[in-house]
Parts: sequence; C-alpha cells; structure tokens
Amino acid sequence: MDRPDYIPADYKRIKIVSSLSELFNAKFGGPDNVNCILFPRTLQGDFNALARQLAKCSSPVRALVTPPAEDDPLRAEKEFVRADILRIYNEMMIRGLPLALNLKIESSSAWERENLPCAFHSDSSEDAGFGRVLCSYTALVTEWLRNEDAIACEEKPGCYAKKEDARVYTFQPGDIWRQQTRSFGLPAFPETMERDAQLFIHRKPKTVQNWKEGDPPRVLLVTG
Repeated sequence: MDRPDYIPADYKRIKIVSSLSELFNAKFGGPDNVNCILFPRTLQGDFNALARQLAKCSSPVRALVTPPAEDDPLRAEKEFVRADILRIYNEMMIRGLPLALNLKIESSSAWERENLPCAFHSDSSEDAGFGRVLCSYTALVTEWLRNEDAIACEEKPGCYAKKEDARVYTFQPGDIWRQQTRSFGLPAFPETMERDAQLFIHRKPKTVQNWKEGDPPRVLLVTG
C-alpha cells in the first residue's frame, strides 16, 4: 500500500499495512524502531449522523452488535463499524488477547484539558507486546509527534511537550492503527523515561477554533 501523504515519507516508525490481518501480525521494533502500525482507510457515508445517534445510547457497542434494519438510513455506516468491532474482537480472540473493547463518544469538553503544554503521552495496555488498537470514525482524530520532536516532562513522567516549530501530525477518520505501549498498571517513572520515549507519543485532538456546540462528537473505537 502507498504511504499516505499525511505520514512523513522519511519517518519509518509508522509501518503502513493494507489489511486488518497485517495490522495484527506486524511486529513493533526492528531496525526502524516501529512503534505504530497503520491501516489507512477512507470512509464513505454520514458518520457524523451516526455519531450523534450513538451519543444518545447508553451502550454504543451493544447498539451496533445487533444488525440494523433494512430501512435504517444509517445502515451502511452501522454495518461498517459493526464489522470492525466483530473482526477486531475475532482477531484478538484467536490470539488469546484481552477482549476488552470500547466505543467512546467524546465531545470537545473531553479534550479541552489536552491543550496543556505536556499533553502528549504514551499509553499502557494489558498486553504490551500487542499494544492498543484504535480507530476514530469522525474528526477530530488522534494527534501525534515524531519521537525526535518530543521533549520529556521531568515533572510528569510519561508526558511530553513538542519541540519549538515541530509539526503535530494526525491520522484520518477511518484509519485503524495499533500503537506500542507499556504494560498496564506500570506508570512511567523518571528512570524509565528513555525507554518510554520510544513508545508512540500522542494526545487527544485539540479543540479547533471553529468547533461549535452541536457539532458531531468524536467516535473512538479502542481495545487493548
């Protein structure tokens, strides 16, 4: 698969794959120090309308597991997300991985606090060898830094600021990625900062200036 133009051509830590199976089978590390596996996709449909509908559900995943009605105007969008949920769940079950899977519905208020200088961070997950799988179905999508553009915050281990003039990158709605993590329950410590600085460094999207009340929420599928 061609490398998307929103991923730096000379940045090899993000490995591009062309299928969900490849995304699960690809390895972190190696000579390029890969810390993120990306399966780029282009969405077609009204996922903003789906986001608004899911925001009213007490359990978005449960609402999508049941096949939608034939005359549901959002049937195609629901089937798309439902297929992702079932395929990811199946891939994890085959590999004996933790099966926790969540569909988060977030408005801008959920990421307002991420505008702090040290908002960038690395994650922990239940299986550090596998990491964490994510997909955003609406804007805004996860923002990330090249590792060499991140400055560790000594007063807040595991968090980072970006170097002056460094570019903040982002994925696109529909992209699925698997990111490298530390083991769940093991927070970052000053003595492990060098190791943790090799993990995938990212943050929730910043609030855009033209975001207004009533805009669709962010729909984030996350497991691991």
